[in-house]
Formats: sequence, structure tokens, C-alpha cells
Amino acid sequence: MTGILFAFDFHAWIVVAVALVTSVLASVSMPVLTTLIMHLAGESRGTAGGMFTASAQAGGVVGASAGGLMLSLGGYQAVGLLFLVSSILSASVVGLLIRRSPAFRFGGTST
Repeated sequence: MTGILFAFDFHAWIVVAVALVTSVLASVSMPVLTTLIMHLAGESRGTAGGMFTASAQAGGVVGASAGGLMLSLGGYQAVGLLFLVSSILSASVVGLLIRRSPAFRFGGTST
């Protein structure tokens, strides 16, 4: 959705509204994700929490840098393309690697 918003010329308030809703929906899942990470970490909860925080911070730096580079090289259409490619890559990683990982197979599921 973000790629579409940057690729086409939408009114600025529509983009702001979609960004607000998206960030609220992403923030709601954070406590659940943190609880899941702590549950899977076992005895290494501090390490898991630190790695989660470090990866989130590194992602913010790399994402902002890549977005700024794409904006300077090709404008907002290039930023939209970057978001589209990164979304497809993230979905592929989740679909191919994480779903097949034995750590994410909980008891009681029939997969």
C-alpha cells in the first residue's frame, strides 16, 4: 500500500491518514511480538530482547538511509519502488523461512 501511495499522486491528507492507521496497527502488535520473543528465548531473554532492539534500531537507520538515497536519486516513485521491493522481500522471508522453522511450531497445531 505504501508503494502505491508514493508511486501515484494522491492528496497529502490521504497519505497522512493511511500512515497514521498503519503506524497504529503496527504499534498494537509490539507487545504481542515482545511476549512471543521472550517466550521463545527461554533462559536467554536479555539477549533476545537486546537483539530485537538492536535489529529494530539498525532497520530504522538502514531504512531511512535507503529511503533518502532513493528519494535523491529518483524521487517519490523510487521510494515507492523501494518500499514495494522491501515488502515483497519481507513477505518472502516470513513465508519461506520463519514458517518452516521448528521454533515457531507450537504444540496443538496441526501443521
